Amino acid sequence: MLERKTLQAQIETQLPWVLLGAVFFFGLLLLAAWLFEKTTTIESAYLEQMRKSAIQLAIIVLVGGILKAVIDWRTKVNDKTRERIELRKEFLHRIRLAYVSIWNGQVLLIAHLDINIWLEELQKLIAIRPQVEEIEMDLKVSIELLKEKDEIQEGLEVVNTFLEAAEKEYINHRQAVLEWEKTGNSLDEWVSQQETSWTKDFLSQAGHYQKMYDDGLTLSKWNMRKEIYG
Repeated sequence: MLERKTLQAQIETQLPWVLLGAVFFFGLLLLAAWLFEKTTTIESAYLEQMRKSAIQLAIIVLVGGILKAVIDWRTKVNDKTRERIELRKEFLHRIRLAYVSIWNGQVLLIAHLDINIWLEELQKLIAIRPQVEEIEMDLKVSIELLKEKDEIQEGLEVVNTFLEAAEKEYINHRQAVLEWEKTGNSLDEWVSQQETSWTKDFLSQAGHYQKMYDDGLTLSKWNMRKEIYG
């Protein structure tokens, strides 16, 4: 996993310096003990006891320094891991909101086959597109956050293309839809007489555009779930 690779890199970078510092301090204590022995007139038995105490103190400092470095490193790693998990959950939440809006719009259109609902729901889908693009841009600048980053980003690009097609169909047929509404006929009758491939696929839950949406959903939302719960 990304966390393990990052942790290993941190260990390899920081731990040698901690050990070097501890060894240096250990050496200073031994040097101080040797100099003291050479320059003092204290009895040898007492000197031996001081030497042992100095060595014990150096060992305690060495072990304590290593333990503190490991504890500090582990705390930092745990904080970083929690931060990454929260960021992943936030990405999933934003992606889910977009897909729920698309799903709701599809259900309402299929259930009512109403001209006004077509206008309202496509306006909502047009508003969703900038949100999907923003998620995509955030993913592009993220570093070591997701293992399946490329797949998720590809899925969002596919969904963005799907929403772009809806936007174009709305722009090209909005006026014709308003004229058709005056006749009192249903949405499916209008769709059957027009070149509205996106709306046809969206209503039938089949065809090129539906497959495009399903592929984007699988690549982005499914892989995002695996990042968090897999």
